[in-house]
Amino acid sequence: MQVFNKEMVNIGGVEQFIQVTGNNEENPLLLMLHGGPGAPFSVLMQALPKEYEENFLVAHWDQRGAGNSYHDNILKETMNIEQIISDASEVVDYLLKKYQKDKIFLLGMSWGSAIGVQLANQIPEKLYAYIGTGQMVDTNKSEIISYDFLLSEVKKLKNEEAIQDLERIGRPPYKDCNDLIVQRKWFVGLGYGERKINTSKLYQEYCTSEELEKIVEGINFSNELLDFDLIDKFEAKNILELKIPIYLIVGKYDYQTAWELQESYFNTIKAPKKGLVWLEESGHSTIFEEPKDFVSELIKIKEEVED
Repeated sequence: MQVFNKEMVNIGGVEQFIQVTGNNEENPLLLMLHGGPGAPFSVLMQALPKEYEENFLVAHWDQRGAGNSYHDNILKETMNIEQIISDASEVVDYLLKKYQKDKIFLLGMSWGSAIGVQLANQIPEKLYAYIGTGQMVDTNKSEIISYDFLLSEVKKLKNEEAIQDLERIGRPPYKDCNDLIVQRKWFVGLGYGERKINTSKLYQEYCTSEELEKIVEGINFSNELLDFDLIDKFEAKNILELKIPIYLIVGKYDYQTAWELQESYFNTIKAPKKGLVWLEESGHSTIFEEPKDFVSELIKIKEEVED
């Protein structure tokens, strides 16, 4: 039987949006933790291959303050990573109960991977496996690698405006978030974040103007309130062992969450089963840059874990 559910659920005292779709309710659940902060995947399901819904019950959750879970009355003090991890745990419990499952596959992308690896550490008994892509490992080191790469590239291009901007702000870490905005302006604008697709354009293609407006409000709200100085202690570098299988799907050209840090983390972490997959044409947004290959790897992971 097909499943197509969209609903608002009280999670952590706040009404939050959960969407579950799939061709067969007997398939395992896959919870996709979106990036951002504040950039939901639920509205982009149409951009993904049909193989997702043929092999999984695909659960999208608009995180606190994001997309359909954005409300003006969310208490500012609840906008922190500890609360969002707690929300994610509640979402897993809700999905397991509603769909009468014992476990779930957990996928985290970029910002969602900072939440995902922590959640995998906290509730391993409820998860088949954790899959990270654009895995956040060490933000400070990653930003330095990203900056050095970008400065080297713009010098090759002889882009004097970019060179001046980057040399003015200097190497990370930045005390002023406006310096990071300058770096990201050039990094994303010159195509070094995503190689094959621009997810901003995907939002414009698949969202109504009202949806797009709410997403932008949620992104601004999330980035304004989340304390990025505290994210450091929640990153993957602090999780050295998992009790469940871990798989990393890495874009070969990901300099946003530096691919070399993801590879190093994979080699370091202990787990009952591990897998490292390289997507040869991708930058940071592997899910959307090589969608067919990405879902193919997810299906292989499902089959391997279920055997």
